[in-house]
Amino acid sequence: MYNVKKVGCSVPQEQQVLTDLGSRVELVSMDPQCNDISIGLYMRGTANNRSFITHTYSSREGAAERTQRISKIMGILGGMMPNPEEPRELHFRCGYGHIMACRRLFLDAAKTPDNSVPEPKQLEVFDKKAEQTIEACNEGTGQYLIKLTKQDEEQTSRVAIAALGLVKLADLEQVADTTDRVRFACGTDHDELLGLLLSKALNVRAAAREIEAQAARGVLAAPSSQSL
Repeated sequence: MYNVKKVGCSVPQEQQVLTDLGSRVELVSMDPQCNDISIGLYMRGTANNRSFITHTYSSREGAAERTQRISKIMGILGGMMPNPEEPRELHFRCGYGHIMACRRLFLDAAKTPDNSVPEPKQLEVFDKKAEQTIEACNEGTGQYLIKLTKQDEEQTSRVAIAALGLVKLADLEQVADTTDRVRFACGTDHDELLGLLLSKALNVRAAAREIEAQAARGVLAAPSSQSL
């Protein structure tokens, strides 16, 4: 289901920084904010003890700092926790991977301007078609109620679209017999992550197309094939 690629470490020993990157789950093939270097997001660990790490093979000036910056932004926008010994490595509080959501988070973090001060998204988004705000209300144990700020029978379909968008975009579960409730399978609240995803749920096709486009743009190259 997930587009992951097992990565073997084939670079010369003197250039190796990490011995186990794990599986690559996402790639920015050309980062315009850092000399068009390639940056990958890797996943390692077990099903209920996942961690993610940003990595580039490039040794261009600023490359290492750039991967650390992206990881820091992911922590802020997605509520992820850093590894004290390796700031580029992150995990969710629940320990689960939430792979699809993390891919989206990584791509958003990479697009965030370096000169900006990122802040977590609110659990609401203004829907132009409904001409009002759609909210996600935390009901505990990873479950969220999606609703309009004003009761409007004619616009209830927009709530259903937003909920379905979250299911498709981030692999959330739709609560049985409802069209307005979703939950994280881990049973843990993820307000920051849900806020980020909600802003994209009403346009899930565009978000999915972007992920597919990123996956089609080549592979993360080893130092021997990158221009230093």
